[in-house]
Amino acid sequence: MITSSSALFNFAIRLTFLLASYVVVAYLIRLFYANAINHFDIVSDWLGHGGHGLGMSYMALLMLGKLTNPFSNFVGVAFFALCTAVFAWRLATGRYVKAWWDWVHLGMGVSMMYMFWNTSQWIPLLTGLFCIAYVLFTLYYLKETWEDWRIPEHFRRFTAFLSNSAHVAIGIAMLVMFIAMQWPQLLGEAGCMSGMVMPSCPFGH
Repeated sequence: MITSSSALFNFAIRLTFLLASYVVVAYLIRLFYANAINHFDIVSDWLGHGGHGLGMSYMALLMLGKLTNPFSNFVGVAFFALCTAVFAWRLATGRYVKAWWDWVHLGMGVSMMYMFWNTSQWIPLLTGLFCIAYVLFTLYYLKETWEDWRIPEHFRRFTAFLSNSAHVAIGIAMLVMFIAMQWPQLLGEAGCMSGMVMPSCPFGH
């Protein structure tokens, strides 16, 4: 496993992987109870969020140097292009539960496509805008997660908490990954590590 001389950078990358794993587990549990959850939507819940958890886990493996084939980036871009296309189609045809919900998913898909794209071509301003978006995204779902505890019925409280806390995990993980890859020096990583993927370090450096 690739390690950095910066303990903070190492912590950030491993935190990303743990958060991504939590997202996958949370939505697998929701998938298991799908028939009992009001307004459960297989596209939003699995493709939009479970898929993001898998995508973040995949990106964390790339960042840790576990996947060394540049083709891995193409797979990530292709998967999230599909996710983005699905949500764009739902919005265009009116086949959505909440329009704003699908717009958020579409934006998340675009951000993941950008993340998997050739990182040497990243644009700091665009990365910064994605970071701001994920800060706002995280704050919103922190509020939603806090309000989940007011739900009187235990099962509804549990499933709502899984959904909203997974959103929080997505927001934090995406924010950390963008910072770690665009501005690693902010986390104490000054140079390039073998196999690391970031704008300042070409793939397979």
